Amino acid sequence: MTNNTKVIFETTKDQTQFYSKSCLSILALLLLGSFVANAQVTWTGGTSGDWNIASNWSSGMVPGASDKVIISNATINLNGDRTVAGISIVGGGINPGSVSTSKLITNSNTETSFFGGSAIIDVAVEISNATMRLNGATFEKVAIFEIKGIAPNNISSCTGNNTFKQQTTIKATQANNYFILGAGNPDTFVGNLILDSDNGGSIQVGYSSASNQFNQNISMSSEAGGYIAICNGGGSGTLAPSASLVNNGLNGGTLVIGGLDISTPVTFTIPDVIFQTWSGNYFNTVDVSAKGVWLSGSDFHEVTHFTKTGATVDQGQGGNTFHKKVTLTNTANGGFWGFSYSGSKDDVFKDEVYIEGIGSSPYYISTFGSNNIFEKNVYITNTGGAYINFGSSNAGNVSFLTGATILPTLDASSNSLFNTGALYLYRTSMPDPLNLNIPDVILAINTSHFQGAVNATSRMLTLNTSVYDQAATFDIVGIPNSNLYGKGGNTFHGPTSVRFNSTGGSVMMGQTTKDVFKSTLNIEVTQGGIFYLAHSSSEANEYEGDVTFSVLGTGTIRVAEYGQDFSIDNNLTLNSVNPGRIVIGSNSNGKLTLDGTTDQTITHTGTNDYQPAHVFQLDVNKSGGRILLGTNLEIKKTMAFTQGMVKTTGANGLLIFDEDATYTGVDNTKYVSGKVQKKGSVSFVFPVGSDTQYRPLSTNVTAGSAPVTVYFVEGQEPTGIAPPKCTEIATCEHWVVNSDNSVITFNVAVNITGSCVNPLPSNPMIAWFDKTQWNLLDATIQPVDMLTATPTVTTVPNSTQSGDHYVTIGSKITLPGGNVMTGSSSVCQNTSQIYSVPSAPNTTYSWKLPIGWSITSSNPNSNQITVTVASNAPVGTQTIAVYPSQVANCEFCELDPIILEVTVNAQPNVGSVVGPTTAKAGQSSITYSVTNTTGADEFVWTLPTGVAENGSGSTGTITTTVPFITVDFVAGFAGGNINVYGTSTTCGNGPTVSMFVSLCTTCRTSNNALPDNLKNNHLTVFPNPIMGSDKIKIQIEGQTQVSVVNVVIVDEKGAKVKSFVQELQNGIVEIPGQFLAPGKYLLRIQVGAETVGKKLLKY
Repeated sequence: MTNNTKVIFETTKDQTQFYSKSCLSILALLLLGSFVANAQVTWTGGTSGDWNIASNWSSGMVPGASDKVIISNATINLNGDRTVAGISIVGGGINPGSVSTSKLITNSNTETSFFGGSAIIDVAVEISNATMRLNGATFEKVAIFEIKGIAPNNISSCTGNNTFKQQTTIKATQANNYFILGAGNPDTFVGNLILDSDNGGSIQVGYSSASNQFNQNISMSSEAGGYIAICNGGGSGTLAPSASLVNNGLNGGTLVIGGLDISTPVTFTIPDVIFQTWSGNYFNTVDVSAKGVWLSGSDFHEVTHFTKTGATVDQGQGGNTFHKKVTLTNTANGGFWGFSYSGSKDDVFKDEVYIEGIGSSPYYISTFGSNNIFEKNVYITNTGGAYINFGSSNAGNVSFLTGATILPTLDASSNSLFNTGALYLYRTSMPDPLNLNIPDVILAINTSHFQGAVNATSRMLTLNTSVYDQAATFDIVGIPNSNLYGKGGNTFHGPTSVRFNSTGGSVMMGQTTKDVFKSTLNIEVTQGGIFYLAHSSSEANEYEGDVTFSVLGTGTIRVAEYGQDFSIDNNLTLNSVNPGRIVIGSNSNGKLTLDGTTDQTITHTGTNDYQPAHVFQLDVNKSGGRILLGTNLEIKKTMAFTQGMVKTTGANGLLIFDEDATYTGVDNTKYVSGKVQKKGSVSFVFPVGSDTQYRPLSTNVTAGSAPVTVYFVEGQEPTGIAPPKCTEIATCEHWVVNSDNSVITFNVAVNITGSCVNPLPSNPMIAWFDKTQWNLLDATIQPVDMLTATPTVTTVPNSTQSGDHYVTIGSKITLPGGNVMTGSSSVCQNTSQIYSVPSAPNTTYSWKLPIGWSITSSNPNSNQITVTVASNAPVGTQTIAVYPSQVANCEFCELDPIILEVTVNAQPNVGSVVGPTTAKAGQSSITYSVTNTTGADEFVWTLPTGVAENGSGSTGTITTTVPFITVDFVAGFAGGNINVYGTSTTCGNGPTVSMFVSLCTTCRTSNNALPDNLKNNHLTVFPNPIMGSDKIKIQIEGQTQVSVVNVVIVDEKGAKVKSFVQELQNGIVEIPGQFLAPGKYLLRIQVGAETVGKKLLKY
C-alpha cells in the first residue's frame, strides 16, 4: 500500500490501517448519533460555577454515571472525582475546585467524549468511551484515553492541536476501535506518552499533521492484532533529543514509525511485531529485530541493523537512504516475500551493506521500478537457504558505484558464510570486478551489465541477457537442474570461461536466444554431467575469438544440438578425454561451419589421449587459408568440402568418418592433406593428398570391419626393405595404411593423376607392404585415374605386429630410360626401318618381329636393330616386342616386354595387264585392266603411239582411279607396250608391269567384238540364286576376240556393292559371292563396248 492520505483504512492480517481526512467528518456525524443512547445534561450555570450544584444543570440534578454532559464555553470547578457516561466540552474548561486531586472520569462503551474549542482541562482525566474527539484542548494533568466501543469500526478521529502536559496514556484494546490523533493539526506531548494497543485496537498518533512534538519517551505495548503508529499518515514530528522509543511490552501486532525525527538509539527486539518505518529520520543507531520489516522513505544516519524473524509479506516502498553501515538479517523460515519489498523509489546505501540470510525466506531488493544504489560493498551471509534477489526481471535496477561490489562474508578463519541458497542479480550494473566464491550457492545473472571482470564459483549458474565488458570466468561445482538453464542473449566482450565441475546434472547456455562472444570462449566439463551450448533453434551464437571445449571426465559438451549452425572462423580447441565426449550438432541441426580467410587451427592441448570430437555435419567453407587439424575429429553424418583444404598436423591430427558418414565436393583444390580414417566395413575413397596434389586411395572391402587410416606422402617409403626379385617400386611417393588391431580384407586402388612415377610403367602394379615384405599385385587402370589391384590385401593387426602398411606404384624392373621403344609406328612393305629401346648394362634384348620382317643389322640382340619389311609382309596392325634380360646381383631377370604397335601399309602392286594383245587402227572401246591389285589408290598408264583414251582422247601418261582403261586405236598405231603401275599417298609408287600389243593386219575394224550369241542373250549367270560362299559364274558362249569382262554389282537400291575386272577362262568368269548379304542384286556385265544386265538373288 502506498503512503497516501486519501486512503481511509485497510485491514490486513497485520491490522495495518490508514485513514483520510476527507472521510473523518462524515464518520464523526455518524457517531454523534450515538449520543442519544444516554440522557443529556447541559451546563446552564453560566460561564463558571461548581459541578456539584444541581441548579447549574439543565436536569436540575448533578449529572450521574449514566448521563452525557455537555459544556460550552464555561469553566467549571469539579470539586472532587466525577464520573459520567460521556462528556463534550467546547471552550472553557475544568478546574479541580476545592479538591486538588479532582478527576474527571467517563465510562461508556457507547458514548462519545469531545474536548475542543481551546478547552483547558486542569484535572486528571480517565476517558473511556466508544469514541472520542480531542480537537484543540489542553490537558494539564495526567490523562488516560481509552476507546472501547462495541459497535463495528469505532473510529475516534481527532483533528489535533492538543497539548498534553503530563503523562498521557492512549489505549485501544478492542477490535475495530481506531484512535487517531493529529489528523490535520499537530499535537504536543510534554510528558511521557504511553500507547497500548490490544486485541485488534488501533492507535495512530501524529497521523497526518506536521510538526508534532514529543518531549518525553514514547512507551508502547501491544498484543496480537494491535496497531501502533506514529506520524504514519503523512504526518511528521520530532522526538526530543533526550527522549526515546520504549518497548513496554510489544508482543504482537504492528508498530509503524512514520515521519518522526529521532535522535536517540532505536532498539527493539519484537519478534512477534511487524515493524514499519515511513519517512523517518534516524539520527542515531537503529537495531530492530521484528517479525516483519517494512522500510519506506526513511533516512538512517548511523549504523543500522534490521532483523526479520517471521514469515510475513513485507511491503517496503523504498526511497530509503542509509548513510552508515546497514545490516539486514533474515532469520525467518518460510514465507513468500522475505526481507524487503522495494517499490518504485530508490534506496541509497552510502556505506557497507551486510545481508545475513539465516532463515529460509528470500530477500527482495529493488523489486519494482526502483534503482537501488550501492556506494560501497555488499557482504552476504546466507546459512538458511534463502534466495537473495537484487532487482527483478521486468523492473527494478541495481547500481553499484565505483568501489562497490558483492562479496561473501568471511568468518574469523576466512571461510565464506555465503554457503547456501541463491543469488539472483537482475538489472544490475557494476563498474568494479565481481569476485564471488560461493560454491554452495545458485548464481543467476539476468539483464545486467558488468564493466569490470567477473570471476564466480557457484553451485549452479544461469546467464541471461547480460553484458560483460571484461573477462568473465564461471565455475559450476554443483548438480544443476533444467529449471535453471541459461536462456542466452548475453554479450561477452572479454575472454569467457565456464567450467562445469560436477558429477552430474546439466548446464545450458543459449536455450532460447543467441549468445555473442567477442573474444575467446572456454567451456570445460571436468567430471560428469552435460553442458549444452548454443541450444537456441532461432538464433545462432556468434564467435569472434578462439573457442576451446574440454571434457576431462565422464561428461559431455553438446553444441548446437537442437539449434542453428555453429559457425566459426577462428581457432577451435577440442579436448575430450575418454569417456568424455564433445558432440557438435545432430542429424538435422547444428552444422559446424569452418569459414574465414586465414589458416584455422583445430587442435587439442596437453598430452592426454584425447577422444575424437563428434561432428554430425561439417562444412569446410574457407575462401582463404586452410583448416589445420591437430586433433581427432569424427564425422557422424556428412562433410561438405565447399571451399578450402584440410591439413592434418602432428601425431594426433586425424579426420575420421563414421561407418555411415559421407562427403561431397572433393576435387584437386578441396581435400585432406594428411590422415583420414574410415570406420566399419563400407568401401570408401579416402580423400587424401599432399599439400600440392590430390591423391586419393580407395578400398573395396570384401571381409572384416575395422577403422582404416590412410594418408599420402610425397617421398620414399620408410621400410628399407627391397621389393621382390625383378621388380621395382616408386621411391618418390607412397600411401600409409593402418587398421589398428583388426583384420580387414579389401581391394586397394590408388590415384595416378600427377604421379611422380612418370612415365607410368607399361604394366604398372600395386605394391603392398604387409609389415614384413613387399607384395607386387597385378592391377588395371579403372576408372581412368585409379590403379586398382586385382588381388585383395589383408591387414595385419597391430597386436600381431606393430607398424604400418604401405602402398605405392610398382612394376617389374624397367630400363633406366623407361619402357619406351622408338621407331616408326607406320611403315610400308618393302622398306627398311630402325627400332631401339634404352640401353642398360648387363642386359640383352630379344626381339620378336611380325611375319615378313627380318633383322638386317649385325647384332640381333642389341638395343637397336635395323629391319626389312618384305613386300609380302602382312598389312595392318602388327606388334614389335623386345624382351630385355638382365643379370644383376647374380640373378637373372626377364623384364616385361617393351611393345610398339606398328601399322604396316601395303605397297601399291598390280598383277598383269589383261586385254587384247593385237589391234589395228580403227578399233575403239577396247578395255585393258590389271589383276590382283593391292594398296593402290591410283593407276598410272603409259600408252604407245597411236593409242588414245576412249572418251577423253588423251594420249601418253594417263592416271585412273580404277584398275582399267578403255582405249581407241587410231592412225599411227604400229604396235607398242601398254605400261601401268600403282601409286598410294602412304607408300608412293609400285613396280611397273607391261603388255605388248602388236599391229594386227587381219583384224576387223568393227566395234562389234561380241559374238552373235551374246547379242542374242547367250550370256548365262549361274548358279542363280546363290547361297553362302557360292561363286558367281558368268559364261559367254562362242568365240570372241575380247577376253576381259568388267562386272559391277549393285544392290536393289542402286548402290554399288563391288566391282571386278576378270579375264575369260574357257568362256567363263568366276567372282566371289560370299561377301554378299542375302538379298536382290543387279549384275552389270561389260564386254568390250557392250553392257548386259542380269539379276541375281542370294539366300
